[in-house]
Amino acid sequence: GPFAIDAQATTQDSLREAHRLRKKWGHYLSGMIYYEGEWYWGIDRLHHLESRLTDLGLSKQIRPPQSPPQPALFQTPQYQTLRHVPEGASLDFFISFRSPYSALCAKQVFQWAQANGVHVNLRYVLPMVMRGLPVPAEKRQYISLDAAREAHHQHVEFGCLNDPVGKPTERGLALIPFAQMHQREHAYVESFMQGVWAEGLDAGTDQHLKIIVERAGLNWQAVQGISVSYTHLRAH
Repeated sequence: GPFAIDAQATTQDSLREAHRLRKKWGHYLSGMIYYEGEWYWGIDRLHHLESRLTDLGLSKQIRPPQSPPQPALFQTPQYQTLRHVPEGASLDFFISFRSPYSALCAKQVFQWAQANGVHVNLRYVLPMVMRGLPVPAEKRQYISLDAAREAHHQHVEFGCLNDPVGKPTERGLALIPFAQMHQREHAYVESFMQGVWAEGLDAGTDQHLKIIVERAGLNWQAVQGISVSYTHLRAH
């Protein structure tokens, strides 16, 4: 009847207005919390909002609330060791050389795994745009700001970046098997991430890739003949 039609129209109007506001304020998904120019995605980001409100003097508690404890991967070494780890335990670590989140957590993941006797299986992920998938401008903006906020909170060197999309990622991934042959894959991944996300290195050039390779303890002369095509990467 007329009531159902009016309710449907009202719902559609509300959805359009919400979508307009979300896009105007710079996000691409629902279920987000927004406060005065900053987005908070899920409960693992609410401590940033809590700290922000506390800094504004808005806390009504006698003592300002403490930030929640960091995840086990980011705690200091004396708190990292688990009590019971099954023999032969392993974890799959999905990494993308273009993901700032991969860059932020790689070193901590490797350190945590080593401290607990857990083997890390590296699973390579090709960046979305290199797989032909669209990335909304709002997503790029949010991820950049969120990653910088997390890096500051975790005291991780970050920000002087050189986007590794395309050739740098292809060359970087091509060398992981070589690094694994020499048991240096963790050092290599850490070196690559530090180079492109904190030092502005262009891994698509020999000059900068050499820096990444050699500080990971690998021989530059031995890796110069290793190459991989974009078509080969996409096939895997």
